[in-house]
Amino acid sequence: MSGFAAALARHACAQREAWVSHHGLGVALIGTGQVARALARQLDAAAPAGLHLAQVVNQRGALDWQRPGWEAALDAHASEWPKTRPRQDASPRLSPFAGLVIDASASDAVAASHAEWLAAGRVVVTANKRALGESAARAAALQAALARGGRYGDSATVGAGLGAIARLRAFVACGEPVHEIAGVLSGSLAWLFDRFDGRRGFAELVDEARLLGLTEPDPRQDVAGLDVARKLRILARAAGWRVDDDAIRIDPRLQRVLDAPPAQAFARLDRELDDLFAQRPDADARLAVVARARPEGGRIELEWLARDDALAQRRGCENCVQIRTRRYDEHALVLRGPGAGPALTAAALIEDVLRLAPPRAPGLAA
Repeated sequence: MSGFAAALARHACAQREAWVSHHGLGVALIGTGQVARALARQLDAAAPAGLHLAQVVNQRGALDWQRPGWEAALDAHASEWPKTRPRQDASPRLSPFAGLVIDASASDAVAASHAEWLAAGRVVVTANKRALGESAARAAALQAALARGGRYGDSATVGAGLGAIARLRAFVACGEPVHEIAGVLSGSLAWLFDRFDGRRGFAELVDEARLLGLTEPDPRQDVAGLDVARKLRILARAAGWRVDDDAIRIDPRLQRVLDAPPAQAFARLDRELDDLFAQRPDADARLAVVARARPEGGRIELEWLARDDALAQRRGCENCVQIRTRRYDEHALVLRGPGAGPALTAAALIEDVLRLAPPRAPGLAA
């Protein structure tokens, strides 16, 4: 860092210190979707002393906020930056008073800025999987910032209600080598493949899931396994493994949905699933998209799971993560339950805030 840049950083830190002493910890909330709404409702209900919303940001613009009320801030932002305004995936210019950044977006540009914000002394708490779940270079930059003392909370990125990331890091911290990670990591894919029985078309089920809000606006992004791959990279990196950019292999049947428009892509997948369903080993076997990783690499595949397989013991959109270590080898550690959803994700974000927020912020745990 140059002398001029270092001076600017010191000035920004001094501004934030003055803000904290007068208002409490300034927060920049990035994202205004369902997770941000759930977060706002929970924070309005709890009214934690020492947290002050300084800014609301999404891809249409930023709103500085000086008044109380988290949901009120989101409503004001919506009025200021209506949905008719074009979206732009760019790194936002954060308020100088925001010492804490809560990233409730799915923006790639925002995720790419996490390491920079940590280096500037900000605390970053995120539900955005594109930071530690994408390229090895981006993950290395983040891990370097953490090694220099950066405070980063990512519990909400994978299985927000399960605590798998924290458990894996605890194993690493106490010298317990992790041998294997396996999981059903997507609630939307679990819902889809639980319902596919060879009688209803898969494309019809995808339409139903989209209308229920279980998929991205373009469901191919879910079905292609891209989100599952990000989650598997995050878990593998939490286990201390190096994950190269080409280390995760995705079932080609899933990947091919990206090669055509949705209707055509799902019609083609329909035919492949009909063939797969004809190979069902027994009436109790359960079809699932299963993610598996070892230190040397990982894969995401459609699998038939036996009825007594731990990964098959799920209900609805539940996630399941199975971890094998030196201690949990013959009998793996299994974490199972609701892993996502706006309320759970928001709660995981708040837990990270309370864990990482500076102790000088009144009313917050260190």
